[in-house]
Amino acid sequence: MLAVYSRISQLKEEGKDRSINDQKELGETKAKELNLQFKHYTDEGISGAGDTIEDRPALSQLLEDIISKQITAVFVIDESRLSRNPKTKYIIIDLFKDYNIITHSHIDGILDYSNPDTEFISEIKAVIHKRQVTETKIKLKLSLKRAVKEGKATNPVLKYGYKKDDNGFIAIDEEEAEIVKLMFKLSLKGIGTNKIAEALNDDGVPTRYAKTAKGSLTTHNKLTGITTKKQKKDVKWQQNTVRQIIKSTWYYGKRLYQGEYYDVPPILDKKYWQKVNDNLTANKTYSGKYTHKWLLKGLLKCECGCNMYGHYYEVKRENVYRCSSKRAKTKTTTNICKTRSINRPSIYHFIWNRFFVDKHLSNLVLKHFKNTDEKEMIDKLNNKLNELNHLISSIAGERKKTITLTIKGFITDEESERELKRIRTEQNDIETQILNLKEQIKTYENKLSSSKDISNELLEYKNKTSFNDKHYILNKYIKQIVVTDENRKYKFRTIEVYFNIPNIEPEVYLIDNGYNYALEPFEETLIPISEKFNDYSQNEINEMGRNTSRKFKEKMKNIIQERN
Repeated sequence: MLAVYSRISQLKEEGKDRSINDQKELGETKAKELNLQFKHYTDEGISGAGDTIEDRPALSQLLEDIISKQITAVFVIDESRLSRNPKTKYIIIDLFKDYNIITHSHIDGILDYSNPDTEFISEIKAVIHKRQVTETKIKLKLSLKRAVKEGKATNPVLKYGYKKDDNGFIAIDEEEAEIVKLMFKLSLKGIGTNKIAEALNDDGVPTRYAKTAKGSLTTHNKLTGITTKKQKKDVKWQQNTVRQIIKSTWYYGKRLYQGEYYDVPPILDKKYWQKVNDNLTANKTYSGKYTHKWLLKGLLKCECGCNMYGHYYEVKRENVYRCSSKRAKTKTTTNICKTRSINRPSIYHFIWNRFFVDKHLSNLVLKHFKNTDEKEMIDKLNNKLNELNHLISSIAGERKKTITLTIKGFITDEESERELKRIRTEQNDIETQILNLKEQIKTYENKLSSSKDISNELLEYKNKTSFNDKHYILNKYIKQIVVTDENRKYKFRTIEVYFNIPNIEPEVYLIDNGYNYALEPFEETLIPISEKFNDYSQNEINEMGRNTSRKFKEKMKNIIQERN
């Protein structure tokens, strides 16, 4: 089968390149002449000067089909269609030689790369073609730089607030410039970029994209998994767009191009621009964000699988952790997680006091080591260690194979570098796991002293521990905390605490809606959170825990019946 490869460069000069249709027709004619079936491979608007073949999908597919022996010959209008880069040209030539591929060129004639003279001339041409592309790029850059220096518009879409006049020079769009001035004015008043964007949308101010773009836009929300389609004219202002405008030097008359600044008509005074930018980082009150030391950040997980992040409700003056799926502001979306936010101070104080101040985690560690058969545990860890060592050997084989493919020219240096980087990352991760397993084995081999060391470290932490030390100890011993919002009718949430210490079972607690107590239902232990319990004795609290646990079991029966 004859492969008809057609390509038009992004850097083509008017009248120099034949159209894609012309190339296809010539290829079909050649196929009839050779009495071969044909298959088209087309890269349109793609330069042949790139360093990687993967950037040219049709050529990549062509090479794959040659390797699978579907293609026996190739047609191109001229040899430069295959490549203008010596590096990729060498790969193509070697592959064509290995599979005895004859190239039929409308301009260059029949090319048999197994002939040393043909191969030599082809490689020389590739160097010349590469030089031609480089010269074209240099000329284009010089031309664009000269246009920028003269104050001409080099992009079809300029910064918001600017337009191109009849002579191609940059001019101020007076209508949009007023919106720019409004953004700076609001920002200086202390209003955050998020609120500015909302105000512009509420007032019906169209974005530049909404005014110029036509057709529809399809977006995919990673959090909700929903794909939506909307008209481009309906695209709204976003926080980041407003921020980019405020930070752009264009608005005081300086355009950054290739590392140098050039003059453009200023919309604002430079001192005023600087004053607004200096004030930008201070705009927190109305930005929709609240700066706080979120100690459980990265540990809290919602039942839906998303992280829970710190959020401040300005009206309620309350800071909470809430599911990250709620960052999506699509009011019509029904798939956003319904899990309620959880009060930051309450959940933090419960976790810290329960496991580190009240020494509960220390007791869990001692109990775990006491009840663990160290020989059985060491055998399990050694089995896991053998699996990881086997993976290391397998990765070493992948690395060797990648290097071999690179030497033979089947993959480019860039492709090889990416693959080797992936292999190194995977290898480092496995080696880290191996080191951790070895440490665990040592721990169980010297069980008594290890359990005391961990317990003693946990006993050192008090309520007055610094933020950084608390952050360290929480992340060292706790793997994650999963929040489940149970049936709201019964007004409680489930908190599951998973530990980094191997084979310690997770702790499960119920927290009531008012953050008064946490209940460990299986042990019937009630842990006071609210100061309301200060006047109760420990015996009274224990009795309340037993009563609450019985009530909880009744509620669980009702929930199971409702679910069925």
